[in-house]
Amino acid sequence: MSFGLTSSLLWKSSLTFFNIKEYSKDTLLSIRKGVINTIEPKPFSPDKWNELKRLNVVRKTKRGRRGGKRLRRRIHSIVTNRLPSQQFLGNESATKTINPHNLIRVKKCNSNTPSAKFAVWNGQSIRGRKKASAIIDLVMSEHLDILAITESWLTGDERDNRILSDLKNALPDYVMHHVPRPKRGGGVAVLLRRGFDIVINPSFLAKSFEQMDVTISSKSSSIRLYVIYRPYPSKVNKFTAKMFFDEFSAFVETCTSLAIPFVIAGDFNFHMDVLDDREAIIFRELLDSASFDQHVNKPTHRCGHTLDLVITRSSDSIISDLTIDDTLPSDHFAVICKLAVSRPPVTKHQFRFRKLRDIDINAFNNDIAASSLVTDPANDVESLSTQFDNVMSDLLHCHAPEVSRSVSLRPHAPWYDEALRKEKQERRRCERQFCKSGLEVHRQTYRDQCKKYSAKLEEAKSNYHKLQLKDCDQKQLFRQVDKMCSTGSNRTLPSHDSTEKLANDFAEFFLRIRSEKLEISLTTSLCNHPCLLNKTIPQLSVISARYLKRLSIVSS
Repeated sequence: MSFGLTSSLLWKSSLTFFNIKEYSKDTLLSIRKGVINTIEPKPFSPDKWNELKRLNVVRKTKRGRRGGKRLRRRIHSIVTNRLPSQQFLGNESATKTINPHNLIRVKKCNSNTPSAKFAVWNGQSIRGRKKASAIIDLVMSEHLDILAITESWLTGDERDNRILSDLKNALPDYVMHHVPRPKRGGGVAVLLRRGFDIVINPSFLAKSFEQMDVTISSKSSSIRLYVIYRPYPSKVNKFTAKMFFDEFSAFVETCTSLAIPFVIAGDFNFHMDVLDDREAIIFRELLDSASFDQHVNKPTHRCGHTLDLVITRSSDSIISDLTIDDTLPSDHFAVICKLAVSRPPVTKHQFRFRKLRDIDINAFNNDIAASSLVTDPANDVESLSTQFDNVMSDLLHCHAPEVSRSVSLRPHAPWYDEALRKEKQERRRCERQFCKSGLEVHRQTYRDQCKKYSAKLEEAKSNYHKLQLKDCDQKQLFRQVDKMCSTGSNRTLPSHDSTEKLANDFAEFFLRIRSEKLEISLTTSLCNHPCLLNKTIPQLSVISARYLKRLSIVSS
């Protein structure tokens, strides 16, 4: 038998074994004949589909068949307060009861948690006359949660009371933390909401830049904030760029080992917009070597340079919606963005009070007359004092019970009126006109309107305070001045070991003051006595030693 005949017999036997139909090219072309569009879902007629299936050209599907013979158990959901049960299909008709105490409540994950709004700004001495009003307006307009300030010029003594009291009165839900410079100028500060959990960490020791390290937490998110101000090198401070790069490299090494995200923000005094600037190139290479990203790519200074920066780790996507605000009274612009940290809720202040004006005086007097204080008074002083305190406290609780109320702390700027709102709208209109045209004349108009609004804002604030101080009596005047100039009422007692000894010391002090006043009044009354008025003192004579000796013997 030849090789060709053998292979032909094997081919036919395999076709028979695998149930494979043999077809030719002409057969397929005859089936394809009459088909106009082969892109349609069903280009063939049912007869032609059956012919293709018979020739095993088209694979037979198992559509419409069950995937398995066993019946699957249904999973029921609890939709009512009835005792939940789980039933089985098929022959298993038994009912199993679920213990509801084994169920736990799954907390819903809210992906729309609002992000905290952050800004960094070189204030160039926030102790200036217009800076407090500008900070308050910026926080209220942009709804800021965290404001980092460089060149604060705060000193850490009583000279800061005016600016701190202004911020405290207008922004009661915010607290200021700052690191002053020992000498004049400089300083960094952070103004943030009271709802944040704050931890002030020890600062990195460096000579060429000032730094503040704060850990900010809210709910389940935390972030590390570094506020940095690098003074420009000069002959006075004797700083150099090499000194900064050496110290900042060591600082970067400490940041890379942090487990939580961090933000480095501040004024670095590098022209990051100039591509061929040598110091800016070295600084960019330093950030690239540590896998850090610098997010500010717009001018942050009046001269058109990018000096204020926001730096994060490349793997941390915590910065979004970065914008620039150039309306503040400073040569630097404010850099505003959103941080990937939860925005804290508004702080609520709890206070208690009594409605003393609603007391019925006649009923109160009748209750005092019918009390044991009048009908059965104590015999000794201490018991009588205790009885008086108990009776009057009970009557006060009865006629004017203590009421508790919570108040949300929100920004408060009562001097902001309709005139300021119109000036702000005009400033915004000038800004849009300048952004649209880019002409120098429109830029100057916009700058003039910014200065005008800043002056109007300070004028409205001054007029409001003058109106508050007008027609005040002595007590109200002292209270208003104390509110405007004091940072807070931190009234603490002197250091003491025993409260009883402290009370006795207070009593002795006031008794001594009273005796001194009595002595002064007696001396004044004797000097003004009618018998001593218009009397001249005779001429004094010299006293001998013998006379003094006789006086001493008589007195002994």
